[in-house]
Amino acid sequence: MPQPNPSAASPSPESGPPSQAPLTQAWSQRFESALHPAIARFNASIGFDIALIEYDITGSQAHAQMLAHSGIITKAEAEQLVQGLEQVRQEYRAGQLQPTVADEDVHFAVEHRLTELLGDTGKKLHTARSRNDQVGTDIRLYLRDRVGQIRQQLRGFQAVLIELAEHHVETLIPGYTHLQRAQPVSLAHHLLAYVAMAERDHERLGDSLKRINCSPLGAGPWRGRRSRLTGSSARRCWALSGSMAIAWMR
Repeated sequence: MPQPNPSAASPSPESGPPSQAPLTQAWSQRFESALHPAIARFNASIGFDIALIEYDITGSQAHAQMLAHSGIITKAEAEQLVQGLEQVRQEYRAGQLQPTVADEDVHFAVEHRLTELLGDTGKKLHTARSRNDQVGTDIRLYLRDRVGQIRQQLRGFQAVLIELAEHHVETLIPGYTHLQRAQPVSLAHHLLAYVAMAERDHERLGDSLKRINCSPLGAGPWRGRRSRLTGSSARRCWALSGSMAIAWMR
């Protein structure tokens, strides 16, 4: 995934509202000719990975704090990055930041706006972090939230079924076996069967959290990283339970 050229001129930290970049900005800093608009649209994932923006920002804030904790950047720079990222979050929530195909993906969109706000300091956020483990972390944070929401919805679904069952203990319906009517059964008994099914789904989703709630940071593109980092500090920021045992690969 193309990255902004570190040698490109940085906007002033006093930058105003988010700029609307030309369609080929993510590539034009690296190549002399512009990327064909059809290829730019085909290559862009911003249309769907924008759903990860809040998680990307949260993960990047933790990463900045970890870089400072490891002595790679100063605490003052980490504070600037965290505050700048929070401003990006608020601009997005307010509708002031509206990434387009020109931004290519949500990660570039966040970094581009952060660099507009902070200049060269914003570029330091990508230190010691691969797109691979960044995307992996974003997706895990997103999935953890979604799994939690679905489990809550399942509990609500079960509560409705139980309430209905309590009112239909004496209501009889025909039972079926092999598409043929069999003995009568209580409607309450039938409804509670779905409560049990939902409970199994709830348990399966809970089991998946053990694998989701694991940080891939540090795996890099495929062979790890050389920087001396303290991954546990980032994990504490997200309450992730452990690290990947093998290199994270997309």
